[in-house]
Amino acid sequence: MADLPAGGPGVLLVVPLRDGGEFHGFMAGFLRFPDFVDETVLHPETAGNTVILYDGRNEIYRHEGVGVEAALAWRAEARIDSRGLAWRAAVLPGAEMLGQLHGTVANILVAVGAALSVVLGLSVHFAQTAARRTHVVEDAHRELKENIRERMAAEGAAARLGHILDHSFNEIYLFDADSLRFVQVNQGAQRNLGYSMEELRYMTPVDIKADFDHAQFADLIAPLRDGAEDQVVLETAHRRKDGTIYPVETRLQLSRSGARPVFVAIVQDITARRQSEEALRESEQRYRNLIEDSALGVIVHRAGRVLFANRAVARMLGHDSPADILALKDVQSCVAPEDRARTTGYAEARMRGEEVPTDYEFRAIRKDGSLAWLRNQVVVVTWDGEPAIQTHWTDVTERKRAEEALRESEASLANAQRIARIGNWDWNILTNELLWSDEMYRLWGQTTKEFGATYDAFLETVHPDDRERVEGAVNKALADGAPYNIHHRIVLADGTERIINEQGEVTFDDDGKPIRMSGTGQDVTETVQAEERAKRAQDQLVDAVESLSEGFALIGADDWLVLTNSRFRDFYGNIDEHKTPGTHMKDITLAVARTGLIEEAVGREAEWARERLESHRRPQGPIERRLGADRWIMINERRTRDGSMAMVCTDITELKQRETELRLSEQRFKDFAEVAAD
Repeated sequence: MADLPAGGPGVLLVVPLRDGGEFHGFMAGFLRFPDFVDETVLHPETAGNTVILYDGRNEIYRHEGVGVEAALAWRAEARIDSRGLAWRAAVLPGAEMLGQLHGTVANILVAVGAALSVVLGLSVHFAQTAARRTHVVEDAHRELKENIRERMAAEGAAARLGHILDHSFNEIYLFDADSLRFVQVNQGAQRNLGYSMEELRYMTPVDIKADFDHAQFADLIAPLRDGAEDQVVLETAHRRKDGTIYPVETRLQLSRSGARPVFVAIVQDITARRQSEEALRESEQRYRNLIEDSALGVIVHRAGRVLFANRAVARMLGHDSPADILALKDVQSCVAPEDRARTTGYAEARMRGEEVPTDYEFRAIRKDGSLAWLRNQVVVVTWDGEPAIQTHWTDVTERKRAEEALRESEASLANAQRIARIGNWDWNILTNELLWSDEMYRLWGQTTKEFGATYDAFLETVHPDDRERVEGAVNKALADGAPYNIHHRIVLADGTERIINEQGEVTFDDDGKPIRMSGTGQDVTETVQAEERAKRAQDQLVDAVESLSEGFALIGADDWLVLTNSRFRDFYGNIDEHKTPGTHMKDITLAVARTGLIEEAVGREAEWARERLESHRRPQGPIERRLGADRWIMINERRTRDGSMAMVCTDITELKQRETELRLSEQRFKDFAEVAAD
């Protein structure tokens, strides 16, 4: 018996709960009686009790007897803890037990026994139910923990990828497919544009594209919306916050993988590439103009067949255009019959590698049948991959002068990259596991099955001559912790070599130990090869200029010195101003005047320098100039199409001497005639 909270007497029933001998708590219940016990139990059937079970808050089981509403005030409850679950059990007396109880102990025991049977049966039922529910919960708990672990790993990888993309040198934009407003823009784009992310969230691509309006941009992305195209690649221009414009190459895609579709744009600033292309075009055109407009004839032939001829050759031979020279049967058809055997023998012996004269004169047949004396300077070159003979002709009959011959630049810069071929990678240093993006596999010409996905497998793809340098750069980054940036070659499965720009950053643990390295790889083969070709072309141009027997100088349109050959510098005593590209013409003329080689400049150097600069800017024709006591040169100046001035200096000392001798001879004849007449 026990006193209940309401103050009335009652019976406390306690049932222990065990599973395989292990104690898991108990089930308890109270039976409450009126204050006065003067009557016996009228009907002690156990079915008259009402039992209710709660799990926490909700009622999950009910067995109702009679008179439930009246019994609610007399219900007894107990908490049951089993297998980590909390339950509440309530036992309500039946209507018969609500009466006044009196009589013998046997009557009470009957009532207690009946209630005990109910609670005991109830405990067995709910213990079994709890066990089943516990197993379900445990399974669900294990599955939930596994899902959490997988999601944390995925979120970690996504965070690393997001960090790489956010710090990429490329500009990366995500904008909503419906509103076209920017959703996310990486740090590189924000820095280049000058806008913050807060500002960009209220902007669309049309706000930063200098050459698109809304209608044009809608037409641009229409194929992506319709599914007609997977991506759109174009070159356009972006406008910064300060109003400046810069060219970009854009790679645009539509992603439908998220809750809302977004457009993804990977953008590369191609300002440097455009400048390089423009500089190369200007250089190539300048060199082409020089050789086409040169007064020095240039002709290239192989086995007698003319491969190239400039306009000077056509003028020397009296033809209208170089096309007439290319149409000749062979190069020997323009050589006088008397000289054909000699020039043909030279050419054949030269192709066999034998030593023959490289500087000689021969007679040429002009279109009208007349003869012209040409000075021939010969070199063997590679033309379209095979040996050929290149000759420089100077018409010594009419002009006795030569103009620099420039070979056409062999370098041809590849068309700029239209697609930003860039991938990202992640190297787990502790496990030696290397993760590549799909683009990295495409750059390397590999598949996930073919590639070993380790750092060692990556090194196997690096060109043997570059492998030590790459390892050194990686080890230095691991030791110093500084990002690294390196160009190296890779060898594809088919033997093809590509040049890759690698950039990477190292991650360290709390103890300063490197644990991870991540970065990007970009194919820069075409750019590097173009730079090498341009350098070779420049070197070839300088060599061609240096091989001329005439003095040559190229002055830019702004009167700054571009280059000179050693022959030109020798005429003026090798002054420093002729050796230094970038020296202004006014400084050059003043330095020449101060050499004392020009008689009319002595004592009036500054005035003569001004006069010479003026005549240089407005050339009127060939200039004969005496240098020192006994040397004469002829200066021919001609402007190129870009405004530069090509200057050719020919040594005419021998000609002047002959003219002097001729005048003296004529004078002696005249004197003799006068004496004879007397």
